[in-house]
Order: sequence, then structure tokens, then C-alpha cells
Amino acid sequence: MKKVVLSLMLASVMATSFCQQKTTEVKDKDYYLQKSKDKKTVAWVLLGAGTAAIIGGAIGFNQTFCIFCEDNGASNAYGFLMLGGVVADLASIPFFISASHYKKIAADISIGNQNGYTIKQNYLVLNRIPVLVVRIHLP
Repeated sequence: MKKVVLSLMLASVMATSFCQQKTTEVKDKDYYLQKSKDKKTVAWVLLGAGTAAIIGGAIGFNQTFCIFCEDNGASNAYGFLMLGGVVADLASIPFFISASHYKKIAADISIGNQNGYTIKQNYLVLNRIPVLVVRIHLP
């Protein structure tokens, strides 16, 4: 009896604690376009800053590079600046991809017209009906 009661209590706790909450938030075309614009801005900033860091690091590294010097601190700093620029340039790629993804989603949510059949005087008549078109692309 204890096992049955314990099993029922455990099942009721699991059923109520791991449920998904229903959301009523509707995301429209403007939301996805703004999200795409934000992602693209971040991507361009990362790409520009990374490219500037690569160029600055290469110029500085070229001027301070010395194999037989005792103190290579400046050379190392410029080398790390170049490396940081490469990392920033590579980090901008996912942001460009994400911006493109959100732009495609925004393009798939639109207002359009579809054909609909109505009955007029015992005949089926083809009418254009304005509808909200939502296309879902499964991967």
C-alpha cells in the first residue's frame, strides 16, 4: 500500500512540475525584422572591430618583431591583438547566419490573398480572400 501511495504522489508531482507553460505571446513580422536588424548590427560591429584589430596587430607586430630580443612583450601584445581580431571576425559569422534566419521568418509571416470558393446562385464562385499567411519550414 505504501508503494502505491508513494507512486501516485510521485506521479502527481512529476505531472505538475514538468509541464510546459502555454504562451499567448504572438510575434509578428516587425518583431522578427527588428531582431534581424539587431543581429546584423552586432555582426557588422564584430566584423569591423575584428578586422581593425587584425590590421592594427599586423602593423604593430611587424614593427616590433624581434627574434633575438630579450623583451618581446610588445610583440606578444600585438600578436594577441591579431588573434583577438581573428576570433572576433569568426564570432561575427553566427550573427550573420542568425540575422538571415530571422529575416526569412519575417518574410514567411505576411498578409496575402488566397483563393476561396463561395456559393452564389447555386454555383461555386472563386473569390480572393485576404488571409494571414504563415509558412512553417521544418528542418
